[in-house]
Amino acid sequence: MRFTAHGPSIPDELLLARDRSEVVFFCGAGVSQARAGLSNFAQLARKVMDQLAPAKGSPARKLLEIATSLGPIEGVGGFVATDRVFSLLEREFDTSDIHAAVAAALKPQGDADLSAHEVVLDLAGRRSGAIRLVTTNFDRLFEDCDPEARSIGPAHLPDPKRAELNAVIHLHGRVDPEYLGSDDEGFVLSSGDFGRAYLADGWAARFIQSLLSRFSIVFLGYSADDPPVQYLLEALKGASQAHGRMYAFQSGESAVASSLWENKGVHAMAYDPSDGHEALWSTLEAWAQRAIDVDGWHDEVIKKAVRGPEALHPHERGQVAHILSSADGVRRLTQLADGGIPASWLRVIDPRERYGQPEIDASSSKGRLDPFDQFGLDDDAPPPPPDPREGELSYLTRPREVPKNSWDGFDLYPRDTLDAARRSGIFHGRNAATADALPTRLDLLAIWLMKVAHQPDAFSWALKQPDVHPRVKDLLSRAISDGGDKFPAEIARGWRYLFRTWDDRREEPDQAAFAISAEVNASGWSDETVRRLMNIRRPRLRIEPPFRIHPSSDDDRVFNLNIEYPRPHIDVEIPPDMLRGAVARLRENLDYAKSLEAEVRGRDWIYLPTTYETEGQLLDLHTYGLVGPVLETQRMMGRLAVIDPAAAHAEFLRWPSDDDGIFARLRIWAARQPSITTAEEAATILIGLSDKAFWGSLHQRDLMMTLSRRWSDFPQPARPEIERKLTSTSYPWENPSRSAEYNDRALLERLRWLAAQGLRFSFDIDGMIADLAARLGGKLPDIDDAIEDTQPRVFSVETNDDPGDLITLPIPEILSNAGAAEGIDYRTHVRHDPFSGLVEQRPIKALAALSYEARNGRIHVEAWGSFLRSDQRVQDPTRLLRLICARLGNMTAAELSQILYPAAEWMRRLARRLVAELPDPFESLWQKMVEAAAAFPAADGERYAERNWADDGLNRPVGMLTQVLLQDPTLSGRRRNSGLEADWKAQMETLLSLPGDLRRQALVFASFHFVFFWLIDPKWAEAVIMPSMESEGPDGDAFWDGFLWANKVPPPPLLRKMTASVVRRVAEGSRRKPITDSLAVILLYAWIEWSGRKKPPFTNAQFREAIVEGGTQFGVQVLWNLGRRLRRNTVSREKVVQFFRDVWPLQKALKSEETSRALSRFLFESGNLFPEVANLIVGRLVPCENFDAYSISSEEPGGIIETYPEALLDILLRLLPIDVNRWPHSMGAILDRLACAPQVSADVRLMRLRRVMGRPGRPAA
Repeated sequence: MRFTAHGPSIPDELLLARDRSEVVFFCGAGVSQARAGLSNFAQLARKVMDQLAPAKGSPARKLLEIATSLGPIEGVGGFVATDRVFSLLEREFDTSDIHAAVAAALKPQGDADLSAHEVVLDLAGRRSGAIRLVTTNFDRLFEDCDPEARSIGPAHLPDPKRAELNAVIHLHGRVDPEYLGSDDEGFVLSSGDFGRAYLADGWAARFIQSLLSRFSIVFLGYSADDPPVQYLLEALKGASQAHGRMYAFQSGESAVASSLWENKGVHAMAYDPSDGHEALWSTLEAWAQRAIDVDGWHDEVIKKAVRGPEALHPHERGQVAHILSSADGVRRLTQLADGGIPASWLRVIDPRERYGQPEIDASSSKGRLDPFDQFGLDDDAPPPPPDPREGELSYLTRPREVPKNSWDGFDLYPRDTLDAARRSGIFHGRNAATADALPTRLDLLAIWLMKVAHQPDAFSWALKQPDVHPRVKDLLSRAISDGGDKFPAEIARGWRYLFRTWDDRREEPDQAAFAISAEVNASGWSDETVRRLMNIRRPRLRIEPPFRIHPSSDDDRVFNLNIEYPRPHIDVEIPPDMLRGAVARLRENLDYAKSLEAEVRGRDWIYLPTTYETEGQLLDLHTYGLVGPVLETQRMMGRLAVIDPAAAHAEFLRWPSDDDGIFARLRIWAARQPSITTAEEAATILIGLSDKAFWGSLHQRDLMMTLSRRWSDFPQPARPEIERKLTSTSYPWENPSRSAEYNDRALLERLRWLAAQGLRFSFDIDGMIADLAARLGGKLPDIDDAIEDTQPRVFSVETNDDPGDLITLPIPEILSNAGAAEGIDYRTHVRHDPFSGLVEQRPIKALAALSYEARNGRIHVEAWGSFLRSDQRVQDPTRLLRLICARLGNMTAAELSQILYPAAEWMRRLARRLVAELPDPFESLWQKMVEAAAAFPAADGERYAERNWADDGLNRPVGMLTQVLLQDPTLSGRRRNSGLEADWKAQMETLLSLPGDLRRQALVFASFHFVFFWLIDPKWAEAVIMPSMESEGPDGDAFWDGFLWANKVPPPPLLRKMTASVVRRVAEGSRRKPITDSLAVILLYAWIEWSGRKKPPFTNAQFREAIVEGGTQFGVQVLWNLGRRLRRNTVSREKVVQFFRDVWPLQKALKSEETSRALSRFLFESGNLFPEVANLIVGRLVPCENFDAYSISSEEPGGIIETYPEALLDILLRLLPIDVNRWPHSMGAILDRLACAPQVSADVRLMRLRRVMGRPGRPAA
């Protein structure tokens, strides 16, 4: 968690430990140096040296001069061994004189600023009456701040295991009150003093070990190479495992800070040292305020959180996440009314929400809304940047992956439970219902969720979860039961449906069917297996988020209900003797489906396309909805009728006769089957159909087919009844206004089709058809309309952009009337947008209406967006383009800034035409838009350090204006070194001189084309763009984001100039995979193609350094790219060998499990290069689990195993871990094949491996 936007990130465990007074602050010289102006170790040694005035040839003076002349090395620190300097001074001077000089050098000024010490005292617990503070400083500034504080020297150290710690402890001694020397206990100053304190006598080491048995330690004001730290941590090596952890604040980059401290067992908290270490001290001040009033700090954070996560900065959201990461923090929320903070915080707690897809709203004038910007945390890795080869829509709709180790408030962490091996899937997920009891924090989180369950955001989040823990469901159910009026009716209804879907925990259909298939193949069929198989098909309720056209819709639905009809893709054929039970179970499923359909639809309408099929034209069982279950019932009944007609008939008699939907369809089908129904029964079925079922369109095709097939079979008494039903009944319309017309049309359709099939009737069918046609105006429907196929069709929402009255309205009335008419009619699936129609048909009038409103101070942002984004704009005549430029140019900068997004998009689309046809108005408007962007910029947001600037540039006006400039036709056809136009360069420089983020939104595009610019105008490119390459701030990020986005290898002369920056960026970019990938491709290409030159732009040594600096992730990516080139034959055998011989590093940092897996994968796919590469990499491998041995185990005999058995055995001996359970699954087969190879069959090492696997004998031939 961060207290300030750019401060160090402090681990949750440390913050919570300090709240419990379980942290001791270890303070070094940096604390007294920060604001009081005292000396650090090197400065102290210099002042003492000046006061004692040793001879020029003094060893102490020489050592100090040499040490201070060497600057610190990144990852190593400084070289000033001050303890050694003081040891040498002891040879020349009395200890008392040295101590007096030290005291004099440390004496503060009378007006010394003690605010840093005040902060540390508060942080160490002064206000609570228990100061946990140890200092190696000799000064008495802490005592000056608080004379009442107890002060202890090294001779009276308390035992932290037994005594309460409440003092300022001077571990290395302190000056006397007058600063004339040390007090009676002396100083720990020289190498000898340190040796006695930490090694020989070891009293200081024992004290620290005792501290760690009860407390965690925070080093403050130290460098990793300070003598106290060196001795202290060295003394702790080999000590028994302590209870507490050690932390240190360290200036500089995170990776560098970690490299200085991690091998010492200390967690480094990195910060920016600029502005007098302001980032550190502002953090400590804020932390001290929390220490003074823990409850008050939590209350303030929660108070801010009430505004919702969108209103907070990333580090402020991180503070709320910190509260949610502890049981005590969540408990605070549960004790507040309505949970304290809104349910929208679920979108922060759940990383899948933070990394959700951007919301696209075509009508928005402000670009897309990215959930990561609204809900992301300060420690979150940003989403990957767009791929330049990918369209923007694809980028916006492609699901994002959640980076590993992203904070998930629903995960289990060590402080939640002693066994946090299972981190996720406890609170929610497919297996949450079978999880163990929730630990305290997650249980409290469930209580919080219960308290906010009435809010739409809580229900919206829950809708996306496949299941939740039983405790969560119990609490939510209780909340709804007891909620009274708190729950809106629709949300309460949605929760109840959601509980039903969660309670249906059936296996996935394919998994269940596969298990049943295996079981019946092994044990045969039973009634129970039939029931289980049919239960797979049982319909289930599905509740889903509502589909909306765009987020700005005023649709107030909170969920959609649907019915899923599961069906496995694995066909398990039921044997004949089990069909009777199977069709009974199918009937039960359909009866349940009937109930669900009525409940979900809220009426008796169902979606059931035709299920009529013939042997030569079978329908798809996997068709959406009810079709599959009904078809399966028909087919299974048909099979049963063949082997047991009586059983099929008995099942038919069990079908409900009062249903107009599912079972009406089945009865119509049965009436068509002579093996199931007699002719009398078939006629009775049709006569007994309700008018709704008989005349409705739902069953029309199936009914007509049944009538056609069995008409000749019907007995004579039944035919007149069916004729009467045809000619004397009709559909029961609710609205009778046009019922006569509809009834005539329905009868006409059916009579014509039946007559065409040759059916004979007792009435004058031709005369009736003629009468009906006359009543319908002589219009005859197509004969086949009566049996129209009703298989599924896709419907979409259409847009009605008819401008209607807008065309004739006066200009001042257009936009007010257009706004009143806009919107979506969900009943007719039509979106009304009359102003868009006016834009298409009368663009000049639409522009006049917009201009009229603008002159009166009203900028209609959405309407301007509709006008400027219209596809018609690309076909506008020059005169209209001039008019648009003029109207936009007449706006003030403030007005233009409101529509800058659509205006910049319009200019980007028409850039080539505007430059060619209206160069002066275009240039004037472009300049004004740049000025508007600069005058009214969006505030520089709290950006994530690793967020790609291409994201910003693509979706921001300045980025679009830069793209406009890059379409200038003068850039085309330029020869190398021909130079760029002066006016064009001035315009680009205008963009690159914009402030803050605006500059970077332009820079990312300029650097995308950097190689091109350098080829055309190298001096300008190096002077204007290249300096950003060297920047260590956001300008540098923007340059590299654009350069690597282009993914172009610079020519050798340019690469030579960029090499140092490239290597530096490799090290910085190794934390961000897209940058790592691009750099790996570029550098590998450059090395392969050009390293053989006399003066290569990228040497073996430089490539090796880049891999070392880039670390494991970069090295693995280089190996992957090299392997791909080898498979594609785009790298020579010699280059591969040279790479592993001269480039791949020997450093221990690269000898990791991950790199060993990558090296072995490359090796196993290297073909006949195997022995040479194996010999070069064998010493660089370490044991690792899950390395990929499939490529060699799957080879046919005569592959690597048989051809290079000795080399392979050497490799396996390096790769295989001690635990045989972690070996690849195919290792047994590989070792068996090796045992058959004469070169190694008697090798004792192979025998040992096989014995470990339980294969001691010779493998079978």
